[in-house]
Amino acid sequence: MFGTRPTDTYVEEVGRLGHGEVLEWTTTDVPETELVETISVDETINGAEAKHRLDRHFTDVIGDAKFNGSVATMLSGGVDSTLIHTYLDNDATVSAAFDSPEFEFEIEYARRASDLLGSAHEVVLSDEENFLDHVETTIDATGQPLLLPQATLMHLAVSRSPHQIYLNGGLADGLFGTGTAALAYLARYAGRAARLVPNLTWQLEALKKTSEQLRRPASDPTGCAMNFRIHSDQNLVADMFGQTAVEERKNRRLRYTERRVDADDRKGYAAHMHLGHAIEYFHDNILTIWRHAAHDSGKAIQTPFSGRKVFETALAISPADRYARFAVPSRDQPTRVVQHKYLLKELLNERLPAYDTKKRKGYSLLPMQRYLDDGPLSNAFDEYPMPEFVPEHYRGVIREGTDEVSWYALNYAVWRDRILLNEDLDIIETTTVVGA
Repeated sequence: MFGTRPTDTYVEEVGRLGHGEVLEWTTTDVPETELVETISVDETINGAEAKHRLDRHFTDVIGDAKFNGSVATMLSGGVDSTLIHTYLDNDATVSAAFDSPEFEFEIEYARRASDLLGSAHEVVLSDEENFLDHVETTIDATGQPLLLPQATLMHLAVSRSPHQIYLNGGLADGLFGTGTAALAYLARYAGRAARLVPNLTWQLEALKKTSEQLRRPASDPTGCAMNFRIHSDQNLVADMFGQTAVEERKNRRLRYTERRVDADDRKGYAAHMHLGHAIEYFHDNILTIWRHAAHDSGKAIQTPFSGRKVFETALAISPADRYARFAVPSRDQPTRVVQHKYLLKELLNERLPAYDTKKRKGYSLLPMQRYLDDGPLSNAFDEYPMPEFVPEHYRGVIREGTDEVSWYALNYAVWRDRILLNEDLDIIETTTVVGA
């Protein structure tokens, strides 16, 4: 119900390798996994050196026709995908969308970025009334619950666009700064003064709450770091399954992360941001699902930000300076005085000066509240009954809900009926069978 699973799968008998692990297995032995690789750095670099290393890395892995087959960038119009395309030696970009009014600005973002890049942009468009159909076909393609509804967009793009390889900007936030980092950076300086001011706005209330969270150890379950990458209503999940279950899931994420990257348990902005972003990076399972969606069509999604050199470059920057900084606000957002992910934005401005790095981030968010309330998912639980693990006296709450918990329950139910309990599944055509 948190929506992130770095290694565990929904079927006990199906294993998955974690980051840095290897598998030793013969057909007569029990498979054994071992963690053989972790990431640490022994140097500290400044922003200019970090941008230089990123530029060199992206040139090496993306530029000069490094790919065999037709290549396109999955262009959302955001900083990450736009930056990636500046290194690609062709003009193909693609995005997918549903015809929901709330999503029109996302299409416009991609088109504006395409105009700046001079790319030949393809928009793969579908009717929102068919959204449940796309949930079904994407779950069929990936073989697992989708976690985030954006997976339907990825499957729509790769299944209907003609290219073989797609470049995706995923994981950049977990390395160079999420929106949480901007809030925490401001709380780092203004939090103490804000405590003396009444909660006049929700922004001020969030600032005060974040300031309080930063004063706890980084491993505190109620602190800022430990609450990265959790979209669901934790109180509702705790009501249904108990607070112990919620804290245990957080502690498992912590233990998984600490085994792979150095972290400390100090208080303050730097410790929380370093641990929280590492949790974001390692537990952002959506890229695995997107790659499965592409594989179903015999295609591949490449993620340049997942490279070890990019991770090491990020870690070499002091965590106090890695994620956010004060900046001059834009005219349309005069209150935004902190800029997160600023290093990538600076690099993009150097390569594409006309791009507006101060515009509002889109996140490719579909209007899920409306979809669940009175849109294409409003009657989905009639077709896919509520998961058995939902307590009886909470089923009405989940059925009528419009938040992430209801979405997680629904796409689990779809997966259960179409995958887990389906005895007539065939191996997808693109699967390679070995050791048969």
